[in-house]
Amino acid sequence: MTSATEHSPVWRPLIGSGVFALIWVVVALARPTTTFHLAPAIVAIWPAVTGGGRRSVFYSASGLLVATATTLALSASGMLQGATLLPWGGPAVESVFAAGVGSLLGLLIGSRRSRAGEWLLNGHDGDCRCCDTRRNTTVSDPLNWP
Repeated sequence: MTSATEHSPVWRPLIGSGVFALIWVVVALARPTTTFHLAPAIVAIWPAVTGGGRRSVFYSASGLLVATATTLALSASGMLQGATLLPWGGPAVESVFAAGVGSLLGLLIGSRRSRAGEWLLNGHDGDCRCCDTRRNTTVSDPLNWP
């Protein structure tokens, strides 16, 4: 038995990251002196959290790449001029730092989903909490057991 994410195209979770990056660019164009502290983290974490599974490392690295490329483009065009929360560096350094933290969190969450669902992907004997033998169905999300 395999999950839906194992059969979906590899690029599908990256679309969400691209959409969030585009939203970040549009908002930064409208307000270049405002720093959007969580935007790079959201762009970086999205692919690993939505894709996860066995491809967690790939999705984490891809999210970090998209967030870093967006940061470089905004910085080069002068759209990252706001204040920073870090005591060192500027807004571009803070954005890359936030993207790195988001990527690591995405890796942890995506890996956790992979380990929790591994027994579903490899099969099991049916004598566990995930199966409801009365209805002969399987719980769709093993992390949220009833």
